[in-house]
Amino acid sequence: MTESRYQPDEIDKQILDILKDNARIQWREIGEEIHLSGQAVGERVKRLMNNGVIEGYYTKINGSESGNVEFISIAVDRDHSVKFLQTMETATIVVEVYRMRDRDSYLLKAEYDKHDEIEELIRNLARFGEVEMEAATNRIK
Repeated sequence: MTESRYQPDEIDKQILDILKDNARIQWREIGEEIHLSGQAVGERVKRLMNNGVIEGYYTKINGSESGNVEFISIAVDRDHSVKFLQTMETATIVVEVYRMRDRDSYLLKAEYDKHDEIEELIRNLARFGEVEMEAATNRIK
């Protein structure tokens, strides 16, 4: 038996596009834009959340305000994959983790204030595999 996964329809996709630009927008305002009632929009958003399409709402802080930003790629040894993912759950300066096409490669975004914080993270990551870093100098978009 195959697992059925919720597929957003065109109206859901319109709602998602609007929320990507402004997660604080009122349902009524979305409804006016896509010709639905605010209540109907709210129900659709609730369904998108219940089905895991929307995972949450976040405050996006400019990297220059929070300190330094590093992008880290790591090729994790297969034997260490589970422990690596557990470590990512508790790594406070790691704000984003992406699994790359190569099954055991990940791209991390770390935001930190003190150099010691990133050094400690790199030491911890080195236990899991080969680590490469790129410092972000300025966010363009």
